[in-house]
Amino acid sequence: TTLFRSLNKIMKLQAEISNTNLQKYIGKTYKVLIETPNTARSYMDVPELDGVILFKGKAQPGSFAECKITGNKDYDLIGEII
Repeated sequence: TTLFRSLNKIMKLQAEISNTNLQKYIGKTYKVLIETPNTARSYMDVPELDGVILFKGKAQPGSFAECKITGNKDYDLIGEII
């Protein structure tokens, strides 16, 4: 239907905007809070609104770690614990 086509266009545009915005973080290092064995949040992230940082490396949930951002996917950042 027309409604679904319009929603798909809007979501595609939003994904492009998100991709552009997230690229500015690539190559930077942030102190992050480890939430699960492979997800974290930085000081910039609001849990109900923002994506997460998906990371490689070992870190204990509930701890803080340094994470270098290496890429992004959709609404999330990708990084490595350093």
